[in-house]
Parts: sequence; structure tokens; C-alpha cells
Amino acid sequence: MKRTLLIPLIVLVLATMACSIGKAATPNAAPAQPTKTVVEAEKATQPPAPAEPTDTEEAAEPQAPVEPTDTEEAAAPTETASGPETFTDSFNQANDSWSDPVVVTSQASGREPFIKVTTGDGTLRFALSDKETYVYKFFLDELEDATTVEADFQNKGAVNTGIAIVCKANDDYTSWYEVRVSAADYNYYFYQYDKKRKEVEGKNPYVQLDKGHMKVDEYFAAKPNHIVFTCTDNGLALDVNNGKKTASYTLDNPLEGTIFGLGVMSADVIPTTVDYETVTIR
Repeated sequence: MKRTLLIPLIVLVLATMACSIGKAATPNAAPAQPTKTVVEAEKATQPPAPAEPTDTEEAAEPQAPVEPTDTEEAAAPTETASGPETFTDSFNQANDSWSDPVVVTSQASGREPFIKVTTGDGTLRFALSDKETYVYKFFLDELEDATTVEADFQNKGAVNTGIAIVCKANDDYTSWYEVRVSAADYNYYFYQYDKKRKEVEGKNPYVQLDKGHMKVDEYFAAKPNHIVFTCTDNGLALDVNNGKKTASYTLDNPLEGTIFGLGVMSADVIPTTVDYETVTIR
């Protein structure tokens, strides 16, 4: 064989052997998979581990009820005002809700009795200059379901002056109940007034229902007093000076009037002056 043909043949044999040796070193090698495909397979087969709660997530967990603040309490529903309406008068100025003075009786002869009833500067003042003169003022506005009158007053005249609180008066002031107190005898009286008794029968229009006695430390002749008079269909009740004296009377056939009032009675010693300072009707 010629030398020129032998050299290329040797090169060809050597190259063939090198390829065979390379294939034998990596038998059955699987082709490499793309990294992206492997990551996606792991996500699909393994569920994600629970994440640790963050500050926000911890705050969202159930917590104990929060105590209401003052604002929340103020905004909470309140009971419906189903009780009686309330009226309070401190007598700083005249009020048209009160009637003109109503005179029931007087010893004034041949003339009008000397009566002066004024309102202002914190008082409703009754000033009477005739004996046995009974004067009232009535509250004209009807208060639904109202049953009670509270009054602060002071007697500044004769010690035997009478002070009256009225309830269940009718529109023409011909009938009502009243409680009357006086330092003349330190008694209290429950009366029913009936004008027809005087006009038709010629009798005293004041029918005494009950009476009782108060001690000198329960009612004050010349110092401020506080009186509460309650009128319901069941009866009458009296409280003098915050429980120092209490009394009640049961009614069988109560009057149907709805008007409240205040009264002052002079006796056989004059002049008579009484100041009502505050009145509350509820």
C-alpha cells in the first residue's frame, strides 16, 4: 500500500475509536431537563407550608369583648320616654300656663278682697290682706299621665296660714282634691272640694277625707318646706320635707279631672304671705 493512502486511514481509525470511548463513559444518560420545568413540578406536588402569622394576622384573631367607652354608652339605645311629661317652674318670670287667681271664699265685705299674686325673681307670691280668704292658681297645660306635684315654699306671714296643693281639678274649677298643711295646729288634711255642695245644698264645699298630725321638726312655720303630693286613681299620698312625714288616703271613686294647682288660705290673723319658689309637675 502506498504511504500516501496509509496516513489518512490511520487518522480515520483513531477518530472512530475516540467516539466509541466517549459513548461508553456515559451509558443511558437521560437528557437534562430545563430548570423551570422542575420547579413547577415541585410546586404542584407539595402543598405550601403554613405561613407564620404576621402582626396583622394576630390582631385579626378572636379577642375578648371590648368594654364600651363613654361615647358608646351615650349612643346605646335608651328606654322610650313612656313616663309622664314633666313641667318645672322656678318663677323667674310670668308664665301664661298658670290661670289668673281664683278666689273661692273671703270675709271681704262689699268689695273685692285685697289680693296680690305676683311672679318674678324666683317666687310666686301670694299676699292676702283679708281674713278667711282662699286663693288658687291652676296649671292650665295638661301633662299626660302626670300624678305628682313637688313644691318648695316658705310662709312669710301669719303662722296660721294654710298652704294647699291641688290635683284632679276639672276645667271649671268646681271639683278637685287638695292636701293642706299649716303651722296653726301642725296638721295636714286631705280634702275634696265640691262647689255644688255650696251652691245647691248650702254646705261647706270642702269635704274632709282624712287628717293627721306633724311634729314641729317635720314641718316648719317660718322656714322653707318641701312637699310632694301624689294623686292616682288609687289614692292620695303626702310627703313632707323628704320623708319626715308621710301619709296616704285610699280613693273609692276618684275624680276624673287632670288639672293641678297651688293655693293659699288666710285665717283670722293677717297679713298672709307665702312664696312658692319651685314647682315641678310630673
